[in-house]
Amino acid sequence: MNDVYLWLALIFGHWQNWLIGAGVGSIVVLILYKLELSQGWFIPKFWYAIMFVFIFPLASSFWVWKDEHDAYVGAKRDLAIAQDRNTVKLRGKITNVIISPSDPTGNWYVLFFVSMRNEGADTAVNDYQAKASADGQSIDLQFLPIPDISAKGLMIGGRAYYPMHSIYIATKNPLKKGDEKNGVILFGFKGKTDFQGLIPTWILSFSDYLGKHYEITYTDKPAQASFIFKKNPFSDVLSPNSSITGSTPKER
Repeated sequence: MNDVYLWLALIFGHWQNWLIGAGVGSIVVLILYKLELSQGWFIPKFWYAIMFVFIFPLASSFWVWKDEHDAYVGAKRDLAIAQDRNTVKLRGKITNVIISPSDPTGNWYVLFFVSMRNEGADTAVNDYQAKASADGQSIDLQFLPIPDISAKGLMIGGRAYYPMHSIYIATKNPLKKGDEKNGVILFGFKGKTDFQGLIPTWILSFSDYLGKHYEITYTDKPAQASFIFKKNPFSDVLSPNSSITGSTPKER
């Protein structure tokens, strides 16, 4: 019953507005009254009663609905804006892949060049993982931190890469809306591949701070170059490719 009382009170409020001051109802009544005086019209009193008792309440009901509808539409719009502002929208792209020949220890190294753009709510990027897939076969790759400056980093084709070039480091701190970071990320695996003569699809996955999973791919033939470490820190850390499960640490 409280809803009915509230509805009637709102109708009554609009009905009053129609009758007093510059309300539409009072203007209509005034015009009719002036026409009666100036044109000699005779308007039966019951027509005034119909306006007051039926037409004005009906119009008031419409304005009550319109007020509520406008409020609903406005709230829905504000909610959509708030949800969009709080929705993470990461856009990642692999721009290049370089793979090393197998070294004497049987290790392979893969360097991904990645562009990461945030088009939504602030978020760090977590849990980078990678794999290669071809002809129904797949190899999981193990994340490897790029050696720091004291270890002379990683040299490929005369260019040095250090942790400051890492997309993993660049996206540990939250990216704000519109931020774009570019960097590299190093993975490796040990053992013989089954991709001889095939061009695998390189797959890089990652998560936002809410745990939403993203996946980007690279299907072009990767460049091949020697990966030169002053002192190879990974010769004994790579697992056989049949049991690799490594990924970057998660950031909270």
